[in-house]
Amino acid sequence: MKTDNVFKGKVAWITGASSGIGEALALRLGGMGARLILSSNEPEDLERVRRACGLPDNDILTVEMDLTRAEEMPALAAAVLERFGQVDYLFNNGGISQRSLAQDTSLEVDRKVMEIDYFGHIGLTKAVLPSMLRRQSGHIVVTTSVSGILGVPLRSAYCAAKHALHGFFDALRAEVWQEGIRVTLICPDAVQTRISTQAVTGDGNKWGKKDKMIEAGITPEDCAAQTLAAVARGKDQVVLGKGKGRVGVLANRFFPGLVSRMIRKADLVVCLIPRNYHIPVAELCIKHRKNMITTDFETPEMRALDERVRSSDLIILNEIGEDPGLDHMGAMEAIDAVKAEGGRVTSLASYGSGIPSREANTNPFGYKFSWSPHGLIMSAKMPAAYLRNGETVEVPQIFDHHWLVDVEGLGTFEAYPNRDCRGYVEKFGLDPGVSIYRGLFRYMGYCNTMFNLKKLGLLETGEPESFAGKTNAGLVAELIGADTTANLKQQVADRLGLKLNDDVMERLDWLGLFREDAIAIERGIKSDVLVDLMVKKLSYRAGERDWIIVHNEVIAEFPDRREKRCATMAVEGIPHGDTAMSRAVALPAAIAARLLLEGRVSARGVIMPTEQDIYEPVLAEMKTFGFEFLKRVAPLS
Repeated sequence: MKTDNVFKGKVAWITGASSGIGEALALRLGGMGARLILSSNEPEDLERVRRACGLPDNDILTVEMDLTRAEEMPALAAAVLERFGQVDYLFNNGGISQRSLAQDTSLEVDRKVMEIDYFGHIGLTKAVLPSMLRRQSGHIVVTTSVSGILGVPLRSAYCAAKHALHGFFDALRAEVWQEGIRVTLICPDAVQTRISTQAVTGDGNKWGKKDKMIEAGITPEDCAAQTLAAVARGKDQVVLGKGKGRVGVLANRFFPGLVSRMIRKADLVVCLIPRNYHIPVAELCIKHRKNMITTDFETPEMRALDERVRSSDLIILNEIGEDPGLDHMGAMEAIDAVKAEGGRVTSLASYGSGIPSREANTNPFGYKFSWSPHGLIMSAKMPAAYLRNGETVEVPQIFDHHWLVDVEGLGTFEAYPNRDCRGYVEKFGLDPGVSIYRGLFRYMGYCNTMFNLKKLGLLETGEPESFAGKTNAGLVAELIGADTTANLKQQVADRLGLKLNDDVMERLDWLGLFREDAIAIERGIKSDVLVDLMVKKLSYRAGERDWIIVHNEVIAEFPDRREKRCATMAVEGIPHGDTAMSRAVALPAAIAARLLLEGRVSARGVIMPTEQDIYEPVLAEMKTFGFEFLKRVAPLS
């Protein structure tokens, strides 16, 4: 079925149309020839979207709407029906999210979220429904969430409203389907919208922060395209999201109880699906009293489960991979050794890396992908922070804050900050005035190249756009505001303040950014173009080996001396076999799994591999696989 033909000439009313999914729906439907009513409580943005749709005035209308005022919906619906005569598709898409523990969320906030995310939608639906019933035709589309299927910590009111939407519209579907009315529930996972920055906290203030999960989600344009495809096919419900991470939610929805039964029958749960699904799995682990392991970073939502996990006499072990994982265990081994000798740690610098082996380092970037390319771009945009003598050093641009680190026996590498590491002071049992830094190693030149790619705007997500008919050179010219692609390399060099033969310029040229080659992707965000080019040129060939390096440096003070203690692990992949990165992530988790199954871990709650009864046996067994820290001690004056 060709989706365009389904919506051509139809009247579609979209709430939440001033940004995100609603805006993407409006632009796509407008391009298909639909007639549109756009609603939200942001009139200026609504007007911007109206102009972007490019429809004649008699085919588009903006209606300012406050979803907290359900009592106003009949009058708004009457005005729309008088203008257009009918509403063929009602897209209930507007809403608000929440970020706070249930116990810290006021009833006023609970009510506000329910008013916007539930009562506003059913109020508008009830106002439009009679006209659909009279015509015995119409389609009601509701943007809910996977949070309407599974509960997620810090979103209790949001989950409640989304669950309520499922209950109401599932019941409505059963009541009106014989009258020719269709109801479709759209359940996106993470979508790159403003939902987290606009979310409310327990006292009603804005959260104002970007969630990493949201930033890693699908684009609003992808969500809109999948939504309209599902509506055109008359689907009752669809779950939208990225890759295999949807499996758990899909199984739970379409095979009720399957995931729960799988966990109930298991002795231990090792969760390797994307981070945004860890909490629903953790909730089921608590329910069925099962221990759980992940290799990913601990999130605030996971940390919020600590008390419940402890009281259930359970363990949820996070950060048990390479980085994070082996770096933590090496650091704790060193810290505990210093304390056992009567000393104290005044500084910890911990580095991780996944780079090509020297013989596989065959491109000017000095990098090849051993993990998610999109993950690399997302992490490249994240700020970082570390401590210098107890004082915070904020790093908003990680690639503009790098230096060289000499590693004995391996060489010299660029290091740049890796996330906000201040929380590890308490987890490692360090003193408040300590220096602590977590970084990543790369071959020299990488950071300046990435920094300049960011300056060009190629690391930004932004709004999705069409790249039809555009070339790589044309996009770069657009980014720097150039009228022509003639002498583009020189124009870019001038804009970046670089010489034409600078190494950075040569790398950008090698990547293909100055060529008139057609952009290979039809639609997306600017960073998607960069990822596409990088994947084609920065991938491992058959038989090539990757190289993981984990390096820790500890400054220790004793009553009679100061020392610098270094521990370095360097392992290469197996030609035509497993990569070093895959083994460095999987083996620690596998060993830890056996420790938990054998009851050899005494700690309870949400933990990391900083416990001695975890890191000692894991590191000991890792040696048998060739993963061993080589240690050196040097006296300091």
